Amino acid sequence: MKFKNYTKHLVAFIMLLTTLHAYAASVGDSFSYECENGKYLVFEITHSNTIKLTEVDDYECTGEVIIPFLVNFDASSYIVTEIGDWACNSRENITSVTIPESVTKIGKSAFNNCNSLTTITIPKSVTEIGERALAGCDNLTAINVDSNNLHYTSEEGVLFNIEKTKLIQCPAAKYGTYTIPDGVDILENFAFTDSKLTSIIIPNSVTKIGEDVFEDAQNLTSIEIPNSVTSLGEYLLAGCSSLNDVKLSNNITTIPVGCFAECIGLTSINIPNGVTTIDEEAFAETGLTSINFPESIKVIGDYAFAWSELTSVVIPEGVETIGEAAFAYSDPLTAINVAEDNKYFTSQNGVLFNKTKTTLIQYPCGKQGGYAIPNTVNTIAESAFEGCKNLTSVTIPQSVNTIEIYAFYECESLASVSIPEGISTIEEMTFLGCTSLKWVNIPSSVNNIKYSAFEKCKSLTSVTIPEGVTTIEDNAFEKCSNLTYITIPNSVNSIGAYCFLDCENLKSAIIPEGVTIIKESTFGNCSSLKWVKIPMSVSIISQNAFLDCNSLSEIFVLSTIPPTLSYGFDEGMPFYSVNKSIPVYIPIGSISKYKSAEGWNEFTNFIESDFTGIEDSNISTTEIKVIAGNGIDICNYYGKLQVISLAGQVLKETYVNGSTQITLPKGAYIIVTENKSQKVVL
Repeated sequence: MKFKNYTKHLVAFIMLLTTLHAYAASVGDSFSYECENGKYLVFEITHSNTIKLTEVDDYECTGEVIIPFLVNFDASSYIVTEIGDWACNSRENITSVTIPESVTKIGKSAFNNCNSLTTITIPKSVTEIGERALAGCDNLTAINVDSNNLHYTSEEGVLFNIEKTKLIQCPAAKYGTYTIPDGVDILENFAFTDSKLTSIIIPNSVTKIGEDVFEDAQNLTSIEIPNSVTSLGEYLLAGCSSLNDVKLSNNITTIPVGCFAECIGLTSINIPNGVTTIDEEAFAETGLTSINFPESIKVIGDYAFAWSELTSVVIPEGVETIGEAAFAYSDPLTAINVAEDNKYFTSQNGVLFNKTKTTLIQYPCGKQGGYAIPNTVNTIAESAFEGCKNLTSVTIPQSVNTIEIYAFYECESLASVSIPEGISTIEEMTFLGCTSLKWVNIPSSVNNIKYSAFEKCKSLTSVTIPEGVTTIEDNAFEKCSNLTYITIPNSVNSIGAYCFLDCENLKSAIIPEGVTIIKESTFGNCSSLKWVKIPMSVSIISQNAFLDCNSLSEIFVLSTIPPTLSYGFDEGMPFYSVNKSIPVYIPIGSISKYKSAEGWNEFTNFIESDFTGIEDSNISTTEIKVIAGNGIDICNYYGKLQVISLAGQVLKETYVNGSTQITLPKGAYIIVTENKSQKVVL
């Protein structure tokens, strides 16, 4: 009897498993399906009996793709009703696509950038086509629509809505001149993106032109926007590199974001009176050599004319707002002048200021040599000198108390700068890419050096960070490839990730007490780093912190508890590629802890020390010797050196990169380095 009951329950359990298996697939599940011609398609279940194509499962897929009407999966049959967003995006080797009459929706960018596709037919079942579904197909000559479709139609291979009031997509491979049919009211977003047409004639029936409509139509040479149009979409003609003749509607009020960006062939344009706003990047990277602003202009946006060929500009009386870097990177620009009656702005020697000259807004990139900022200025605005690659020096008066972000970004010829007392923060990316900057004075008022402040300043050889700075943020000195010496004061309690990454010539690092974490890649690829001092306060050393510091010959760890070594993926060990036989100096009585701690147990040469005199001898064996004549020989030292008279006067200050010789008159002196001082008599 027991056996019979067991058998009955077992059979019931097997039947339950079979039932569960039969209904295992559910809405939202995806599966891969092999078509008859060997192509793999990925589908997602959308309802109990319908699915959508979400991906052609191979970017190298070639030839014909036949989307099936019906798919059998897991003992169920599903009808394909949708082609999902991005489903065939950038499948550049697909030459043809067959869409079944079960499909009602084609998602956005579904066939975007299918560059080998030459024609496509939209079946009668389709009721919705997403934005950019057939854009960027370089060889597409025609988009055909089944004559029984109630929502879409085509004419000369161009896709419209059924009423022909909206032009949705012109195939990219149409050449020559195209006349948009009269009656079209709207040009939809991306309608002519990547078009090969040289001329497009727009009828007066058009009232609205969407975003990116003619983007990257690189053969287009001329265009006239009729007066029936009252608004233009963003990036309307961006990337039309051959465009040289433009006539704008007299009834627009805004030239939108990126409208003519990268139109390098456009050397002049007439902006209609009535336009009040030129939005950000509207004419960035154009060939404009001059511009006449209408009196109606009130707003000039961020980077509106950046990277242009303008030689001079005049800001009219009515302008109320000028965005950051509006004229940055325009190398020929030598003067930004302002109408005398403007209430908000003024200029002096071609430099743009606010009306009271308390804020320096924009320095023209074409000016050569050095510049002394007027002492009326208290603020250097965001991006004020950005891209001024001909600026060699700048004098900042003590009146300046604020230097905003990107202020000197990519000033490639700037060789030195003294930041005035009173500045509390060196903002993010302030000096990023100042590749000629050899010397910078950071005042004692600074307490924060922000993200990428000195990144890629590859000519910097030494930096002294003053006492009072508490935070050095991520990437602050990244890729300062010639930085050999840096003084980090004891006030610093946070050093950001990647802070000294790729500082290939940095010789030593003393991390101040108070820092608790050495963050990810802080000293990564500092391939000349010879020694490092890790204070008692450090409890975590993050992944790649000392990655590829192959020259490390000594490590000093002052904590009796081994700092946790945080491991990342792949080669994420904090001391990856560091020689594990080098001396690691640790506190007396802690050797067993280090030998058993994960990561530290890879090192083989622990030396217990009480660290007495670590600043004087253990870390560096600097030698100061008197040589023949009136010379002093400095050996085995990297850092700042001062020669001080017995009366306390600093007679000489320099930075030593390994060794140097100094010649002085006869007398007695004190030689001071970062780790010792010594009296010498000549």
